[in-house]
Amino acid sequence: MKNAPPPTLIAIAALYFLSEIAFMLSGISPAGLVRMALYTVVFVFVFRGSRTAANLWGFMSVLGGVVSAFGVLRSFQSNPDGALFLALYAAFFFAGAGYMFFSPGLRSFNDRANAMRVNPPVHPTASGGG
Repeated sequence: MKNAPPPTLIAIAALYFLSEIAFMLSGISPAGLVRMALYTVVFVFVFRGSRTAANLWGFMSVLGGVVSAFGVLRSFQSNPDGALFLALYAAFFFAGAGYMFFSPGLRSFNDRANAMRVNPPVHPTASGGG
């Protein structure tokens, strides 16, 4: 029995990576590379079913949302287009955090992954049958 990650989780991860790549096209920064590396490591564990990693992803998303929201406040007068973009980015981060913390589908995925780690499925060839 395969435990596939929820499609919403896959979509959020894809959108995050696409947005980071878009930022990197405008100029690679050490902070961007560190963010991309951290999220990549966390994503790997989330896709393996780690609830702790999902909570960490949610926490990182809240921080990203707060930073983006402050950016909106700082740039609203001088750069309304940039402020709108940052507002959308903050909304994306907060929505992702909400999904990580409150999604029943993600919790179910985590529970199944945990159950498979505790009681791995027995294959017929491993038990001598078949």
